[in-house]
Amino acid sequence: MQQVLLNLILNGAEAMASNAGSRELLVTTRESSESGEQPGIHVAVRDSGIGIRPEALHRMFDAFFTRKPGGMGMGLAISRSIMEGHGGRIWAESGLSAWQK
Repeated sequence: MQQVLLNLILNGAEAMASNAGSRELLVTTRESSESGEQPGIHVAVRDSGIGIRPEALHRMFDAFFTRKPGGMGMGLAISRSIMEGHGGRIWAESGLSAWQK
């Protein structure tokens, strides 16, 4: 789980690297006990980067998919494998509405 969190934080920091203004990275946790689901922990990593194009959003966790020059496209794919191996799930959202949640 540490590897997943570290990967998400580093990706968020890289997404904001070209921001001219302020940069914000927010990590939040809460107990997750939605009806019909097993209790667990919900961890969110949000950044104030430019966001992700909708056509790239559904591929973010695919192996070898990257938008970074020199990136291998394995970090988020490995993170997904780790999360699913622990019975969890991982997803991404883009835009201001995701930041405000």
